[in-house]
Amino acid sequence: MRAALVLAVILAAGLAGICQAGDLPPACTDEDTVDIDEASIEDANLRGGDLASTLSVPYGSLEAFDFFLRYVIGADGRIRCLSTEGVLGRPFEWTPERRSYLDRLAQTMYQPFLSEAGTPKKMLVTAYITEEEQPPYHVMPPRGDTTTAEIRMTLQDHHNDPFVMSVTGTGEAHYRPLPGEGPSRYFGPQTYLIPPERVAEILDVADAADFWSWRDIYYPTLPNGIVIDTEGGHAIYREIVISRAGRTKTVRDYGMAGAPIAFRKLFDGGSERMGASLWWKLDEDTIGALSKGGFDFSSQAACDLLQDTAANRNYTDDLVLSLLEAGTPRTCTGIGRDLVRLERSLLDSAILGRRTDLAKRLIADGALTRGGTLDHQLVTRALVHAAAGGTPETVDLLLAYKPDLSFRYRASPGGRLLTDPVITFVGRAGRSEMKDQDLIVIARSLVAAGADLHAYDSAGQNLFIHALYNSQLDFARWLLAQGARPQVRDGGAPWFMTNDQDQILVMLEAGAAESPEALADIIVNARTNDQKKVEAWLRAHGKWPD
Repeated sequence: MRAALVLAVILAAGLAGICQAGDLPPACTDEDTVDIDEASIEDANLRGGDLASTLSVPYGSLEAFDFFLRYVIGADGRIRCLSTEGVLGRPFEWTPERRSYLDRLAQTMYQPFLSEAGTPKKMLVTAYITEEEQPPYHVMPPRGDTTTAEIRMTLQDHHNDPFVMSVTGTGEAHYRPLPGEGPSRYFGPQTYLIPPERVAEILDVADAADFWSWRDIYYPTLPNGIVIDTEGGHAIYREIVISRAGRTKTVRDYGMAGAPIAFRKLFDGGSERMGASLWWKLDEDTIGALSKGGFDFSSQAACDLLQDTAANRNYTDDLVLSLLEAGTPRTCTGIGRDLVRLERSLLDSAILGRRTDLAKRLIADGALTRGGTLDHQLVTRALVHAAAGGTPETVDLLLAYKPDLSFRYRASPGGRLLTDPVITFVGRAGRSEMKDQDLIVIARSLVAAGADLHAYDSAGQNLFIHALYNSQLDFARWLLAQGARPQVRDGGAPWFMTNDQDQILVMLEAGAAESPEALADIIVNARTNDQKKVEAWLRAHGKWPD
């Protein structure tokens, strides 16, 4: 069997070497794809195509899996150009399976896409093609009493809700959150019971998917000898370990490495059956499970959970109130985790979450007072949060208390004391969630109260620069119209701090390319980073060298 497998791999490699793209449509150029609407491969399939976005490949036939695909469907429904590209900077390899897939695509006749006027038009289709490697041979799964089995799943992804969880055949489940961004980081380890039938279901799904025949590790091939830090906290992978009848099988997938599609389905479906979704999010069921498990709702972890919940616009006011009813003190404070890393109270968090009614109730209950007396420091801190991510209504509500328009704070616990104008915080926690028109209204309200629209903060940046780098570009243009200086405090232009073309265009409109030195640097930056929009603007204004 091994000899046959080696021969098959050699033959596949030989065929890959002789595969050419001679009969395929020409590769797409920038001219082919400019000013063309874009569609997905699923959209194209609705108009006569039948190509899946997953390709099955023989064991050992590829070193680098997956590829990007783009093609243009002409107004006559035929493929006019077609391009492929490897992922992660890897070259595209020709194999019989890939060639057959692209041949089928090239021969497909589509129903033309239509313009709003009902006339046929060209369409650019882009797709990410996932490839799954077939096992080299079938391995019989172990049999035996499912009550003695054990399943462990690990999600290592610091961008989401990483975890390690396990379950025995009798249904005893353990969940341990790993460092990450989700609410489970506050919960700590959890132990609970699930119906044993769910464990048997996971094992049945694994057997049906041929789990015991898969590779142990699916590790992507990277260019230039680059390797993934498999032990570091920034590695991203999923792992399934099944022990049954004296045998143990571990499968780990780092992504883009040919893992079967069934692996992800087994992981997602299995972790759901094991109860992982109870801890991935926060809802009434989670709060009930935490209470049943003895979670300390008076702890700092519970306070931080309350603050994040109140500041998160995806959660309801009722959920915030449920945490309070469970025993979390409404007077506790925490440190913000967003762009405004300040000490914040429940009122501050409610303001960031744009919970205007809840904020009004908290204020009525004394959230702006200490010992029954109005505390201007609390008012100013609340105003900072309202300016940073709240609503114009909340800003006006707080301005009625005549707060200070300068804010003294520490950017981190134990950090040095800073003093910044409140107006420089406008929009800094909102990013894309805040409408530019709301930012303009908030800025106008602060100016009417006596704030200086052009003030600089302790880092030497003004409101225009903050708006620019938060991509609040209409707000940035409005600030320019009000006379904002497009420079940092020492007079330098801030364009060199970004490679975002839309941000650079706003700075060019503001005169960032007036000096020969700045213009030369902008041109070098545009060439180095292939900034076509910047180049076009400079050409249109006679500033691009021929």
